[in-house]
Amino acid sequence: MPADAAAGGTAPGAALPHGLVIGESDVFDRAEYDTYRLLGGPSVVLHGGAALFSGPQIEVLEGTRDWQRLVGIVFASMAAAHTWHDSPEYQNAREQRLRGARSSVWIIEQTGAAAPIAPGRSSTPLAYMLGEVTAIRDVEPFKEYLRSVEPTLAAVGARYLSKGGRIDLVEGPWQPRRAVLIEFPGRDVALAWYRSDAYQPLARLRQGCCDTDLVLVEGVPAPA
Repeated sequence: MPADAAAGGTAPGAALPHGLVIGESDVFDRAEYDTYRLLGGPSVVLHGGAALFSGPQIEVLEGTRDWQRLVGIVFASMAAAHTWHDSPEYQNAREQRLRGARSSVWIIEQTGAAAPIAPGRSSTPLAYMLGEVTAIRDVEPFKEYLRSVEPTLAAVGARYLSKGGRIDLVEGPWQPRRAVLIEFPGRDVALAWYRSDAYQPLARLRQGCCDTDLVLVEGVPAPA
C-alpha cells in the first residue's frame, strides 16, 4: 500500500488510480531516438494511453539534477501501464530506443480521487511540475507544508496528480524516493504560482526540511 494511502487510497468499488509513466532520457543519437518515437507512439495509443508531456523543454526550478528529456504518459491504471511497457509492441520500440538513448522509466500511482486526466483538453497547453523529494530531514515541518500547499494550488486551478504514492522502477538506474506531479492550467500559471507571495513562504518551509529536485514541463497541445 502506498505510504500516503490514508490521504488518497482507493475505496472498494471505486475506479482504479491511473498509472503515470515518467521517462527521462539522455539522447546520444537523435536519428535513432526519432525512429523510436515513431514506433513507440502507436504502442501507447494501442494500449489506451495518452501523452501528457514530451520533450527537452525543461525548466529547472530547484535542485542540481541534470535533466535531459522528459516524457509523461497516462494509462487507465498501474496494471495497464505495466501491460503497455511489457507488451511486444512497446518492447520492439524499446530496443530501438536503447540504440539512441540512456533512460530511466518509472510508473507512479495517481493519488487522491481518481479524477479524469485529459491531456490537451484546452487551447492553452497544460503544464506539469515534476518533483522528487530526495531527503526529508524533519518530518513535522514537511507535514505542515503538505497541509498548507494544497489550497494554494486549488486557488489557481492546479491539482496534484500524484504525491508520494507507489513508484515502480521498470527501467534504468534512477529510482525516485518520493515523486510529485502537479497539473497546472498553463506554464504561466505554474510559474506565477511558484513565485507568488502565497507559495514562496511554503517553499522556504519545504526547503528547510527536505531536499527537492523540481522542474516544469509544458504539456502536449490540444488536437487541432
